[in-house]
Amino acid sequence: MVWVPAHVGLKGNEVVDGLAKEGLRRVEVNDPVPLAPTEVYSLARRHVINEWRSARTPKTYINTFDRTSVSLQPPNKYSNFFRIDKCITRLRLGTSLLPGSAGKYILKSDPNCARCGVTCDTSHILLHCDTYRGQRAELRAALTFSGLDYNINNILNPSKAAQRSVFRSLAKFLVDCQITDKI
Repeated sequence: MVWVPAHVGLKGNEVVDGLAKEGLRRVEVNDPVPLAPTEVYSLARRHVINEWRSARTPKTYINTFDRTSVSLQPPNKYSNFFRIDKCITRLRLGTSLLPGSAGKYILKSDPNCARCGVTCDTSHILLHCDTYRGQRAELRAALTFSGLDYNINNILNPSKAAQRSVFRSLAKFLVDCQITDKI
């Protein structure tokens, strides 16, 4: 399971919410054959998957429900792709369990970095913490190779052309630092 924020601010979810509210206002249903709830869910799921498939490029994402569209690239060398994917998603959404982020509330931990004494948040871990200086070199090299400056925006929201190499390097950084269980 992956925690995601509410529908607010997510365009697709807001569109679906609007359509659902519009459907509630209608008095008549155009389909004369009543559908069972399981049929409705099945049809809705099929529609959502088809929309998702048509809106993406073949190599953008590996999905457990859609094994036919997995790219021809070699399998991910990291043992737990989904844990790393969850970590990157949390970092991008700003909902990580780092002590300087949500961790100070959920885990009731000290928000400061034990080594540096400053707030231990996403920016600190990825850009400044001395603990991970050695592991940061490859991440910095991937950004430089892609023609991007080394900053938090380019790491978490790289351009479309650089996403693959930057996210692969970010995944390697997280694994090498052994912090996937802390995010």
